Parts: sequence; structure tokens; C-alpha cells
Amino acid sequence: SPRPDSEFNGMAGRDDPHASVEHRTRSYLHSNCSHCHQFGGSGSAAFDVRFERSLADLKVIDAVPLKGSMQLDDARLVVPGDPYRSVLYYRLAKSGGGRMPHIGSEVVDAEGAKLINQWISKMPREEKQRTAIAALTSPLQSTNTKDRMDAVAELLNSPGGAMVLSNALAEKSVPNSLQDAVLTRAAQANESARDVIEPFFPPEQRIVRLGGNFDKKLVLGLTGDAARGKQMALNGIGQCIQCHRIDEKGKEVGPSLGGVAMKFQTETAMLEQLVNPSAVIALEYKSISILTSDNETIVGRVVSRSDTELTLSLANGNVRKIEISDVSVERQNATSLMPEGLLSSLTAQQASDLIAYLLSLNTK
Repeated sequence: SPRPDSEFNGMAGRDDPHASVEHRTRSYLHSNCSHCHQFGGSGSAAFDVRFERSLADLKVIDAVPLKGSMQLDDARLVVPGDPYRSVLYYRLAKSGGGRMPHIGSEVVDAEGAKLINQWISKMPREEKQRTAIAALTSPLQSTNTKDRMDAVAELLNSPGGAMVLSNALAEKSVPNSLQDAVLTRAAQANESARDVIEPFFPPEQRIVRLGGNFDKKLVLGLTGDAARGKQMALNGIGQCIQCHRIDEKGKEVGPSLGGVAMKFQTETAMLEQLVNPSAVIALEYKSISILTSDNETIVGRVVSRSDTELTLSLANGNVRKIEISDVSVERQNATSLMPEGLLSSLTAQQASDLIAYLLSLNTK
């Protein structure tokens, strides 16, 4: 018998602009495929695409196709993130023998196949993320609120899971009744997860960051924590390890940060260097720009030079060797390889903590 309204949100049309990809796809599969493909139905393949089934209970994820691979490489019924190895998508998209659905349809529904492609493409490859987002966005109202919020907690355990949640919020597949609770939970998550969800917070709840042109007094008036600053640097916040070595981590584009406090000895001097890195550039770390005979522009720091070969350290940490005979133009740059604006995405306290850490590096 039909489910009561208290348990069932109803299905969505294939092109419904207000429904998520998940909702439209599950509705599409139910309407076009479940008359055969359900347990006890007439379909010979052992899967069940009825709307009320959970994603796991569909029995299509990474399932070996019983009716053949259709010559797809390492085929499965549905390969999360890869529609082009997914037999379900192939059968819906093709003409001729093996096309589905073969009852009540004579031509390929190109828009329907496109929808299935989108559904599979956006499906998380990681099983925990896939299970969690399916539980959170289930169109069945009977799904327990606690189960949905447990799924949110699972997604917020990692940056990858947070990105899955962010996408669900963007396409409005999170139930409206849970929006506030989801954002409240996200606000309490670790920084790497919280930052991904922050664009969905009301403006007054977003973290105030320094931005491009900030008053240095905002930073200099705070007391920094060197331990927090070090952890930030090691985690890539502030981008120090993109170019500098810290505790055996990072790249060697620029000088080691060991002893940096011997050169910039005060908070003001250190902050000024971070804000305007081109003001003071050690001679050995000045960069050059090369135009090759193939019209390729290469920017880097000279590591070595001989009569026949030039070796550059590039901003991405790679080393590039160039034949001198291939150099058409060479000029020295007035700007540092260290970019400006590194503090713009930080809060004033984070910038103060980072400076406190850098000032603790007073030995080489």
C-alpha cells in the first residue's frame, strides 16, 4: 500500500529544477526500472531500485553485472565517481541490444541518461562518505533525525566529507528542516571542515578574516601563541611549507625558516616582511624570468649556472634545467617568489600566532 505522507516526500520529475540530482535520479529509476528491477520482480539482475530503498539496499554499488560487462573495462553496475565503467549508465545511454528500459521505450532518453551520468559522477568513492550523504539526503521523511545528524558528524570528520556536505547544501538536497542544525554542527567542526561549509553560514556567523588591506594594529595588538602558530604552519595554513622547510616538511624554494627571527627580530618587522615580501629579498633568492626559444616563460631562482646549462628552482618546488642555447631572453625580477596576500585568509589571531612562531626561530 502507498506510504503515508508522514513518511514519504514523493518523487520528483526528471527535470525538476527544485529537486536534487539524488532525488530526481532515484525517482527516475523507480519510475522507469523498478517494475522489473526489484526483489521478486521479473528482472533477471539481482538489484532493487525502488524509491524507498536506501542506497546500500539498491545492491548496485560496485556490484558485478550478472548479464555481462558490455565490454566495459572492469565494469560494475555502478562505479561511484565513474559512469564510464558503470553498466547501468551504459545500458540507459545506448541503442540496440541490451538497451534499458526495453519495455515501454523505443528511443534513448538522452536527458535521462545525462541525469544518471551526473548521479554516478557526483557519488563519493569513499564508502563512509557515500553512506553518510545518502542517509542525510534521503527523501523518506521516516528517516530518523538522529541518523541524519550522525551522518553530518561523519561527513564533518574530514575535509573530503565536508566537501560532500557542501555540495549537498549547494544543490539544496539537505532537508530544509535540518539546515540550521547542520550549519550549527558545522560551526563546531575542526577548521579544515568548517571552512568548507562557512560560505553557507549567515554573514554574521562567518569568521572575520584580515582581507587584502588590513590595519596592522589588528595583529600587533594581540598576543601570539607560538605553539599554535607552528601547528598552523605545519598544516599549510599561511602557506609557509609551500616554499620553506619546517621540521623536515615543506619545499626548498626559499630559505630555511631556521634563524628567520635573527633577520626580522620584532613583530613589526616580521609582519612587514609577510605583508610586503618584495621589500627585502636576499640576493641568492632573487628570481629571474626566462623566455625560451619555444616562447615558454619560466620564472625561478637560479640554483646553478654553467656555460651550457641553467638550473632553476621553480615556485612549485620543482627543479628545471634549461640549455643556455635555448634561452632567448633573461631578466632579473624585482618581486619576490613569495606572493603577497598570504595573511589575507587568516584571522588577526592566526596571523599573530604565526608571527609568534616565526619569532621563536632564532637559531639556524
